[in-house]
Amino acid sequence: MRLPGALLAACLAACGPPQERSAFFSFEGSLQGWVPQALDLRIGDQQEAWSITSDPTAPFDGASSARFFLENVNGAGKIWLERTFTLPSSGRRRAHIDFAALGSSDAVTPDSLITGVAVDNAGAPPGSPSHDNNGILILTATGTFRGAQKRIQVVMRRHLPPGLSFPAAVNEPGVQSDTYVVCTAVEGPCANFEIDGRDYSCSACTPDADAAWYKTANWSAASGPALKLGIATQPGDQQDLSPATTYKQNVENAFKSVCPGCTSAQALQKEGAITGKDQATPDPPATATGLDAIGATNALNPTTMQNLLKTLTSNPKTQVLQSTLACPMQINGDVGGPTSTPTLTNGCGMNQTIDLGTPTNPQLVYFRGDLDPTSNFAGLTINNQIQGAGILIVEDGDIKVLGNLNWQGLVIVTGQYVGAGFMDGSTTNINGALVSNETVWNEQPGFSELHLGTMLGSATFHYSQQALDLMNRIRKIHTLYGWRTVSN
Repeated sequence: MRLPGALLAACLAACGPPQERSAFFSFEGSLQGWVPQALDLRIGDQQEAWSITSDPTAPFDGASSARFFLENVNGAGKIWLERTFTLPSSGRRRAHIDFAALGSSDAVTPDSLITGVAVDNAGAPPGSPSHDNNGILILTATGTFRGAQKRIQVVMRRHLPPGLSFPAAVNEPGVQSDTYVVCTAVEGPCANFEIDGRDYSCSACTPDADAAWYKTANWSAASGPALKLGIATQPGDQQDLSPATTYKQNVENAFKSVCPGCTSAQALQKEGAITGKDQATPDPPATATGLDAIGATNALNPTTMQNLLKTLTSNPKTQVLQSTLACPMQINGDVGGPTSTPTLTNGCGMNQTIDLGTPTNPQLVYFRGDLDPTSNFAGLTINNQIQGAGILIVEDGDIKVLGNLNWQGLVIVTGQYVGAGFMDGSTTNINGALVSNETVWNEQPGFSELHLGTMLGSATFHYSQQALDLMNRIRKIHTLYGWRTVSN
């Protein structure tokens, strides 16, 4: 929402007996020494549109005023005028400032004045004290002291796109969907994996205890038909493939028999490890095993992924850890058992503890790599045993799991020349969703967005809304950006 306004006049007075005006500003022709300042205007790699200028169209006491304009797309921007005043001598001073202000002529509700966005009436159902559509909340606190009462309202924003959802346990929404399942010689066994779009939940898991979340025996699939696919791609054809092949067909080919004339043993093993919503017969909903649990949908696409990353990086509290070709990041867990506070190294002197979060205190963990057209760069390698909760993102680099990964929530690999590799001897368990999102269409052959190589070990991907809901409890993605006192 755009937030225009005008500061019509400002007066600074030194208070004390007698009180007298020390300066007056009408902003005629210029800002008269006042300096525009701004904070929290980032949207991805861009900056919000804003300005503070002298404007003669709305004068008050004089011939002009200062006009403030802020696009406020990220909902957290702040702009102001600043000026230094020289005092004649040392000692305490009390300053008194008077100004007149004129807001936008648009119809604006009192709540919109503090939030900077329109009231949430468009959702189905519309926003209410018990239902939130836009991730912006007004909280009111009342305090009483010695008979005097005061009420304060604050605005909190959750930096996640409204309506964000994941259509499958494993999502390949990008412009390539190359998938590879390692198998031994003809008709030998293939990698151990399980992909399941049924909604898994843990009745023993609570918001105030961690241990139960990491025990696989506590999780079970919902009864009734699956509502999510096993694997989802975007619709359409993949540009680098000839003859014409859809993204969905490209994924399906990875789970079919590996050679002409072979028997179907390998295909049966691979297809039997995929369960999810039956995309062949969507109405009424049904559960399918095999290729029918792989589907194409626009529910998650490159634009959605770009908006998600922009929203997360627009939050000033988001810390992005840089992984480079020369100094690639590695998470080194414990040998004796999983830890959520492993060691982070990069081979260039870094050696520090990293907090991967827990179900009681989930985290946003964000790595950004380097552009590598050879597709050989692992932006994050996982060794030994780790566990975590919340959102794990690796941008512009592969994630390569060599050890044991137990994650509750969302794991995203996104960017150019990227993929998610679950290597031989590793064990992965993700309750929530996995996203591998390639953003360039012409990556050279032989590299995959999803590599399942667990001949020894296993890779398990269970869709779980309960685990994904942990994202909403990440403190880092919540900001307080407005407040006001209100009358009783």
